[in-house]
Amino acid sequence: KTLYRPDFQFPDKMIIIELDGYYRHFTKEGYIKDKIRQYYLEKAGWIVYRFNFYDIDRKYKFEKAKLKILDILKA
Repeated sequence: KTLYRPDFQFPDKMIIIELDGYYRHFTKEGYIKDKIRQYYLEKAGWIVYRFNFYDIDRKYKFEKAKLKILDILKA
């Protein structure tokens, strides 16, 4: 257990999917916070997959991200 609230979590598979928005995650402070957060989540046994703003901004990239997420959850 951690104090963090992920964007999406699948407890039965111990998988977390994070969607990094543009403003908060692309600053130096945001990047450091994300790294610390990911460290503690992985230490607690979670597998963390990150998708950034550019992966989900355009429809064709969103489709690729969606297929990757579906593939991750099948495993």
